[in-house]
Amino acid sequence: MVYFKVLCRNLIILGNNPLQIWDKHASKGTIQRLEDGDIKSEVIELSSNTVCETFISCPISSEDVLAIKLPYLILTIRNMEKYFSFEIHVLDSTGVQRRFCVNNFQTCCRIKPEICTVPLRMEPGWNTVQFNLMDFTKRAYGTNFIEAQRIIIYANCRLRRVFFSDKPYREDEIPTVLVSNKTGIDLMPSLNYNFKLNIALMNWGYLCTSPSKYLMINARSDNLFKVKKYEEAMMMNRRCVILADGYYET
Repeated sequence: MVYFKVLCRNLIILGNNPLQIWDKHASKGTIQRLEDGDIKSEVIELSSNTVCETFISCPISSEDVLAIKLPYLILTIRNMEKYFSFEIHVLDSTGVQRRFCVNNFQTCCRIKPEICTVPLRMEPGWNTVQFNLMDFTKRAYGTNFIEAQRIIIYANCRLRRVFFSDKPYREDEIPTVLVSNKTGIDLMPSLNYNFKLNIALMNWGYLCTSPSKYLMINARSDNLFKVKKYEEAMMMNRRCVILADGYYET
């Protein structure tokens, strides 16, 4: 079973409320949706003179956890040439919540019992950052990764998408919906990419989550799921993408 879980909705394809499942905090900065001139597509920009006082966090409630067991966190972000940071909170095999704080203003890794600081170097412009949670948990604490529980993205950056996957994928294995604008044409630049995401639509399709009807568009499969918003349907022997309130299958 191979599937992706998307937290930050595709900002163009999924429309008007891309941060619906995120908490937003901007006491001394701004969080805004705008068009990036290089990719000619809408993105989320987090901007602040103080990194830690402007951020988005998922899930919204501090009492909830994501409980995502997929070990790869992948972010498509633009380097704004300013201080930037993100955090991912994970549960390990000893039952302890560990925090990995990744930023571009420190030069060495620092490990403490409940927090590990990881330096990040990005190229100018758009970057795809892959974070192997299983590997970092094992290296830092000698324990096993169980699940991702929370993600916090701080200023300063432009954000295109955030998702988890079970492993790195070749570009011909990624559905277009994760990389394209609403016209289906990939506008993300190929330079400075550790992991290019650029394929044709093929037989990926969208399963509508309306309670009254279930639709499959541009798909060859006749298998339809009855799904509820933000819930996972049974996906055995299928290849799926979950975009917050929709399923893709082949």
